[in-house]
Order: sequence, then C-alpha cells, then structure tokens
Amino acid sequence: MTHTVVWAGDKGGSGKTTGSHAICHGLGMHGIRAIHVTTDPRRLVLPAENRRYATLDGRDVRQLAAVIDKLADRTDCVLVIDGGGGRPEVDACWPRPPTSR
Repeated sequence: MTHTVVWAGDKGGSGKTTGSHAICHGLGMHGIRAIHVTTDPRRLVLPAENRRYATLDGRDVRQLAAVIDKLADRTDCVLVIDGGGGRPEVDACWPRPPTSR
C-alpha cells in the first residue's frame, strides 16, 4: 500500500499547499519518490519539471479518486495530497474506502 500524507483543513491561506510542496521536496532530496496531488480548484497544477517530485491533478473528486485508486498498491513512493481549503465536496470523500481492484 502507498504511504499517503493528507494535508487538509477547511481554512484557506493556512499553509497547506506550501507545506505539502515542502514535504515532497524534502522527500525528493532524500531520494524518496514523492507525488504531489493538487485538490484546490482555484490553483493550477504546478509543472513537475525542475522539481524533485511528480505533480498530479486531483482538483475534481473523480480525478482525485482515480489518482488514489491508481497508486493504491504502489510501495515505491509517498503520495502527498494537498487538501486546498473551502472544498466541502472533496472533504466529504474522507475517509474514502478503496474501490474493488
């Protein structure tokens, strides 16, 4: 199972995005593969080029579910989900049981 970090909270502007990117960067500096998932629909997904980690789009509930399902069995990475504030429809997905595989 993938190691997953979810940095979530309803309040915007509290540092979730900055912190989640910092975690991914730090993991990458230690040679640990990290994948950052953006869930805030008001943010662009930052390009992975010139970063030590991958970036994925989870701004739509279906996209986020697909990312989680696709990476659920990976053991070679850490998935960091940036829970942008003010998205109650996405927050309602937690905890989310895995779909059948």
